[in-house]
Amino acid sequence: MWSKLSKNTDGLTVVNIEAISYPGDVEVFFSDPVFLKKFCKLDTVSSSEFHTYIVGELVRPEGLRVTG
Repeated sequence: MWSKLSKNTDGLTVVNIEAISYPGDVEVFFSDPVFLKKFCKLDTVSSSEFHTYIVGELVRPEGLRVTG
């Protein structure tokens, strides 16, 4: 499992991307005080909605280096 808070290059859009095995695993992130503190900071500068998605297909171009 991992989570990444990413900011758009325009500085206006922030997205949280998580890799989890099951939707119930989301609770693990929100029970982590470090994650929760950073995630809650988003509400001070924006509005947010939380959704879970299922990845149907993950496409990684050959030679693409993926960093955490």
